[in-house]
Amino acid sequence: MARIAGINIPNHQHAGIALTAIYGIGRSRAAAICIAAGIEPSRKIKDLTDAEMERMRDVLRQWLDAGAVGINTGLDYPPAAHSTTRELIELAKVVAQHGGVYASHMRYQGLGRPDALREAADIGRQAGLPINVSHESIDDDTEPIHAEARKDVDFAFDWYVYPAGSSTLLVNMPPEDQVGGIDGVMARLRDPATRARFAALAEEYLVAAYASGAREYF
Repeated sequence: MARIAGINIPNHQHAGIALTAIYGIGRSRAAAICIAAGIEPSRKIKDLTDAEMERMRDVLRQWLDAGAVGINTGLDYPPAAHSTTRELIELAKVVAQHGGVYASHMRYQGLGRPDALREAADIGRQAGLPINVSHESIDDDTEPIHAEARKDVDFAFDWYVYPAGSSTLLVNMPPEDQVGGIDGVMARLRDPATRARFAALAEEYLVAAYASGAREYF
């Protein structure tokens, strides 16, 4: 895979789609990057030259220089869910060079809440930049982790003051089951065993959310 801003970009996808692997970049922004770099969005990443890849990196650097405030990740949602901690640290280092912030919806599904919080803190610590975790709170589970992290990390939360929840049903499906996007998911769900497993995961998630006082909607 090619790499831009520390993120693996799918080689088999068109550039205008592959760039959305960088969280915060949607289809319109990906197309804008391609156009600014002089690259047809329908070109596949694997067919781009090293010089063309570098032109896309330059466009991203220009955005940071122009005033982008940082990077935002959603680590329960593909493609960001496939990012490793090491990749996120390297990307955050670039953001730190521009005085930016690392903001994140943590990797709850893959790590569980305590370890997801520790991962976020470690990214801020190793990259040397402030971090802000989306829709979290201080309670008996998070207070010790947060207190330890704040010794050497500028660590803040976006804090709901009421039980809340909003997501997509696919958040209950492991990232590896979502390879290939919606088409890949639909193909897997044609298998009765996969449908049953997915239904059980969704039920477990919703029951736990309801018990916490949250009222999920999709």
